[in-house]
Amino acid sequence: MERVFKALGDGNRLRIALILDRGPLSVGEITWVLGLSQSNVSHHLKKLTDAGVVCRRGDRGWAFYGINRNEPLVGDIIAAIVARRGTVAASEADYRRLSALYRERRSRSREFFKALGSRWGVIREGLPPPETYAESLSSALGTPDSLLEVGIGAGHMIPFLCRVARRVVGVDNSPEMLSEAAAAASSLGLSSRVETRLGEAEHLPLGDGSVDAVLMHFMLHHAGNPGEAMMEAGRVLSPGGVLVVAEFTGPTAGSFRRRHGDLWPGFTREELTSWCLPAGLAPESWMETKDGSVMISAFRKGKEHAH
Repeated sequence: MERVFKALGDGNRLRIALILDRGPLSVGEITWVLGLSQSNVSHHLKKLTDAGVVCRRGDRGWAFYGINRNEPLVGDIIAAIVARRGTVAASEADYRRLSALYRERRSRSREFFKALGSRWGVIREGLPPPETYAESLSSALGTPDSLLEVGIGAGHMIPFLCRVARRVVGVDNSPEMLSEAAAAASSLGLSSRVETRLGEAEHLPLGDGSVDAVLMHFMLHHAGNPGEAMMEAGRVLSPGGVLVVAEFTGPTAGSFRRRHGDLWPGFTREELTSWCLPAGLAPESWMETKDGSVMISAFRKGKEHAH
């Protein structure tokens, strides 16, 4: 405990902790948000990491820093700091620049998929075949009447989605991808059951409590702000509804990330849990494929929870 308080006994380290509470950031991103030199930021990150406040994930050239969610004491202290962030100098300006950073990330993702155009099939290269984990995915989703897929892409999951739910809504930030998805639904004779909408994971074009289930199938690593994406999923879910996230269990190779336009190297259970709780979602189940490459996580919205 002494090391934690000592590490946080510096104004700039408090600022770093505040912005990392919103989600992982690279050294370069922290430098830009705070307006500090990279050497200064690296020095503070070392202090925070050595004290167990912050942890580093990723590989060379793709490293992100985030709050150490494995230590409950750290989480409690950070929560107390966030509740009093107005007393930390420059925190409001930092949050404004952080929001600008998230907007830039979302823009990058949109531009990637716009440039991809009809070559959408490239994003499926290297992904595990859905049939190898479809049963686990179906078990986690249950039998909802309405289901939203965030990041529907070209619609290759539409046949599966329509087996699971009566009504399907697909949201994507790429008009090109939505066009492909609509064509896929039409070719399968499923247009009457599938609706496509243009929107961002962090700003879903649906009303509060309007769907029974939400699926994020290998899309969270494309989100500008994964925490806000999960918050939005919680908002549009009806009480008792379920959010299911399918992601890789570990960091992907650099060449794969560049080819797929990934913004994130993958997520840990602790990160997903830290984002789901503020959204009124509780962890329900964790499943991994037999080869250990895919993690399927389910989060349930409390029946009494309403936005």
